[in-house]
Amino acid sequence: MYRSRRSGRLEQAAKMHSVYSNSFLTTPVTSAKDGSTDCFANRPLKEYIKLTHTSKDGISGDVFAFALPIYKEVDTNKYITIDNEPVTGWCIQERVLSRRILHFATDQMYFECMEDFRSEDGTQLPILYFSMHGKLGSSRLPVHRVSNPTSYNDLRYHFLCSSGPWKLTKGSDKLPALSGIAAMFSENLSDQYSAGIWQNSMIQDLLWQGLEIVQIEDRNLSWSWAYINGIPANALIGRWEPIGHILDCHAAVQGTNRFGTVAEAWIKMEVPLIPLLLHEV
Repeated sequence: MYRSRRSGRLEQAAKMHSVYSNSFLTTPVTSAKDGSTDCFANRPLKEYIKLTHTSKDGISGDVFAFALPIYKEVDTNKYITIDNEPVTGWCIQERVLSRRILHFATDQMYFECMEDFRSEDGTQLPILYFSMHGKLGSSRLPVHRVSNPTSYNDLRYHFLCSSGPWKLTKGSDKLPALSGIAAMFSENLSDQYSAGIWQNSMIQDLLWQGLEIVQIEDRNLSWSWAYINGIPANALIGRWEPIGHILDCHAAVQGTNRFGTVAEAWIKMEVPLIPLLLHEV
């Protein structure tokens, strides 16, 4: 996929769903800092230590050993998140939508599929990264809201929290960058959304809070998580009942991608008003 120019990315974003989901093997730009870098990173050679070894059968020879990164051995989940790579928000669909991935990272190669994760140094882990494919309820990383999502709604909230830290030059590009994933959620949920807020769960979706906000891109759409550079978290706990109703909503997008950048949007709600009085203390 050609993605070096922003205009090209916006046009191709709607095709990501089909391209990556049907790819036999994806080699993402895991180590690329921007669109001018290819997916094959230069990396330093490993330093090996030569050890003389004699087996029980009397066979002698040299064994070459190398050190494993301590911070990953202490927390093996860091192998899977590959959080030391300069990935951007435009790269998230490559990993989430693909079924088989071969990462050329700055330290080593990693391979992952729907059942396994392996690294070049021999590490093999049963826990998988978040994916739009596979069975619901399986353990996936990174874990934020729910560790084992059992419904597509749980999966959606889990994904939103996970995608927050992925950086974008323009926060308003978040919807186009996630449009392929949104297309799959739309099919699985039989739902549509307005500026990132799904219509069948609009009351609940509006109850998000921004964490680690860097910038608000469009204050006219401040009710949508899609227009902040930060982590959108939905923290509804326990039983709750909505006391408002959505009467109507509208979202007009720019271009032909119905999950892309929003030109204008509004929501019409019916909710009770509670008077607030200010008192001097």
